Amino acid sequence: KSKHHNDDDDDDEKPPSMEIIHELDVEDKLSEAIYRFNVDPKSGILQLCQFYKVPNSPEAIAHILHTTEGLISEKIGEYISDEKSEPILCAYFQELDLQMPFIQAIRKSISCSFKLPGEAEQIDRIVHGFAKVYYQMNPNVFKNCDVAYILAFALILLNSDQHNPNMTRKMTSRDFIENVRGALKQDDISDSKLVSMYEDIK
Repeated sequence: KSKHHNDDDDDDEKPPSMEIIHELDVEDKLSEAIYRFNVDPKSGILQLCQFYKVPNSPEAIAHILHTTEGLISEKIGEYISDEKSEPILCAYFQELDLQMPFIQAIRKSISCSFKLPGEAEQIDRIVHGFAKVYYQMNPNVFKNCDVAYILAFALILLNSDQHNPNMTRKMTSRDFIENVRGALKQDDISDSKLVSMYEDIK
């Protein structure tokens, strides 16, 4: 059997060492883009879009935020809660399937890749974006988006009240209902539903 070597076979293949160098180069570029995002999200996200060769559209950016490992969750929260990031924030929640009970949807949204920022205005924007998308996906659960927004905010406050060890006096179910009743009427959500939500969070 002839052991004649055909040089043409090698033309299509890079030597293994070249492949490794290429892979390391790709990894370096990704690491650099991730680092850039963690220092300055606005410029870092553009670098990540270039790396993935995608347009810097809200949908593409939302997908990057969900799927890129190594992005700091606080930085994602800071970025999507910026007032100029509203389309990205909505796209971020639209990428999740939120067709589920309300509290479950809040948990799913808040336990993914971002961490709630500390400022009230930023939290407000995130809760607003979540409520808007939840209402779009579940149009028969609440009368309008505002009901979802007020209730989501009340539940997030209730959660920190019930599970913050520094809170000496915990909110009762009656306190919770009274707080919600300042903004929502009985035909927006019933007392019995509020009590079961309270118990769930507790």
